[in-house]
Amino acid sequence: METMQALVIRDIGKIEFTELPVPQVCKPDDVLLKVSAVGICGSDLKILEGKHHYRKDIALGHEFCGTVLEIGSHVNHVKVGDRVAIDPNIRCGFCTFCRIVLKSKCV
Repeated sequence: METMQALVIRDIGKIEFTELPVPQVCKPDDVLLKVSAVGICGSDLKILEGKHHYRKDIALGHEFCGTVLEIGSHVNHVKVGDRVAIDPNIRCGFCTFCRIVLKSKCV
């Protein structure tokens, strides 16, 4: 089984650099990336301080970039080998902010 390195939150104030199994492409819209860089942001720090909701034993770092390794059968907007940056924020695309290209303010 292939493994990857990850920074995992074990409890408030307790993180661990560890090996995890590499995820598998299982769904038609899955994309598997090889992460080349990751950022730890304010949300991650608040999790460590116990000021933000979290699940134990989950990898931190939701702002990252990497290379596409594998894609599901329905993925057509990227291809294997593409370098991508991930924006983990879900936006509606319809509110005033989205329509005037201030998507970070989406309600």
